[in-house]
Amino acid sequence: MKIDEITYLGPEGTYTHQVAEMRFGKDIKFIPSSTILDACEHVKAVHNSYAVVPIENSSAGNITATIDLLMSDESLTIVETMSLDVRLAFLGRKDARVDTIYSHFAPFKHCSKWIRAHQPKAVCHEVSSTAEAAIRVTKEDNAAALGSKKLASIYNLDILEYPVEQAIVNETEFIVITSTKTEIDKSKGDRSSLAVELLNGPGSLCSFLIPFRDMGVNLTRIISRPVYGVPSEYAFYIDIKGNRNSKAVQEALKSAKLHCDSLRVIGSYSHTGKFHS
Repeated sequence: MKIDEITYLGPEGTYTHQVAEMRFGKDIKFIPSSTILDACEHVKAVHNSYAVVPIENSSAGNITATIDLLMSDESLTIVETMSLDVRLAFLGRKDARVDTIYSHFAPFKHCSKWIRAHQPKAVCHEVSSTAEAAIRVTKEDNAAALGSKKLASIYNLDILEYPVEQAIVNETEFIVITSTKTEIDKSKGDRSSLAVELLNGPGSLCSFLIPFRDMGVNLTRIISRPVYGVPSEYAFYIDIKGNRNSKAVQEALKSAKLHCDSLRVIGSYSHTGKFHS
């Protein structure tokens, strides 16, 4: 793929920033975005640009902001996925009291037992990213953050404990997305993602799934999301094993469409590797 620049969920030092550098090297132009929406808007505005954003954490679950954007914006496509083995650090200032802890919701979920055991009186505040959490700590007394070890050197903080809850697997999956038409046309890889709205009726989900079973196409993830502005209606984000251009997937999609209001392939792509923070 031709890459002019990569935007990522920032600020500098987030796990998204780390995995983007590990995957693409440090010679690429990297641009931080304050939200996942901003990252997606950037790739739509700049030709040959790509965004790296998280989609799922093993402890905290799905990143719904990413999933909802992929389902609602037809100009976005997934071109690859990767994962990061996340190691968390507790950051702050040595000998300072900790009244407040800042972090993204995923580290809070992963470290909830540790916080209750080691910082039971601290008040936890969710922010948009682990790097934003570190920035908050630089501006406040008696505050700490959960984030990457790298944040300590970037924002001049002390590492109070590392690693935190490392005995429990903590892995985040990231996707690379673009709106560049040439990448959408290529559609290489052995995985595909779908955005699906089903017909409203008994057994509609079952009827939709049967063609995949019959064609031997494995579903690896299915997530229901509310349809914006339509109470009690749900759409589905679905991952399958197989390329959109394979015969089995094409046959399954052809039959499954008969049971849908809409079905769109968000992308066919490969998993490019597991990295370690």
